[in-house]
Amino acid sequence: MPIPNSKTDLIQAIETDSAKLLAVFNAMDAKLWDNAIIQGNIKGTTITPANLLAYQIGWGRLVLSWYQKGLEGVPFAMPLEGFKWNELGKLATYFHKEYESHIPSELQEMFQALVKEILDLVCSLTNEELYTVGVYSWTDKYTLGRYIQLNTSSPYKNALVKLRVVKG
Repeated sequence: MPIPNSKTDLIQAIETDSAKLLAVFNAMDAKLWDNAIIQGNIKGTTITPANLLAYQIGWGRLVLSWYQKGLEGVPFAMPLEGFKWNELGKLATYFHKEYESHIPSELQEMFQALVKEILDLVCSLTNEELYTVGVYSWTDKYTLGRYIQLNTSSPYKNALVKLRVVKG
């Protein structure tokens, strides 16, 4: 599927890719959840399927917080206070630690609720609000729709590729 450039395409991409990702996690043997068998975000590291899902949740929560803070006019650091764009591996590790106390079923429920929240946001906006450059100053030269896509359907597809190594 090409990069979404409309509200309808964005909704379809998020729904399709999140459903595929959840299907893989739902079918996964419970014994595999805590095995570091997936290529990590830092070169030479491996992560668990639970870490991979935590990463998806972390980024989704971030994009929702950027949107909310932008609406409120509250200054904020991107991607997150204490992290730079060239430290995304470090940020991934932060997300892994933030969600490490959750069991797989909780992570799956959190992910489903997050996807619903993101879809609710997308549905509440017009195509112009999503796909016009400059509507939100914090998105700089990009559109809100592109920011959402880069933090939802795109990493969901990447996660699916990483999960191909998981058997069971």
